[in-house]
Amino acid sequence: MNCIELKCARIRCKKSMDDMAKAIGKHESTWAMKERGEIAISLEEAAIIGRELNLTEQEFIAIFFDTILPFRNDI
Repeated sequence: MNCIELKCARIRCKKSMDDMAKAIGKHESTWAMKERGEIAISLEEAAIIGRELNLTEQEFIAIFFDTILPFRNDI
């Protein structure tokens, strides 16, 4: 996971750490640890985060995946 990009995306969307913590149903301190990469983010949480931050497919992959994934052109 790219922690820096996650934090930048949150800041660009003008979301606080508390906003994001509430979105995934966790405490702000837990969100902070997730954002720093100290605690794993579940796939369900990643989906919520993607929606909350209005991430494009490319942004989502850049944040949550360490390898390059193919993009679908038929969507």
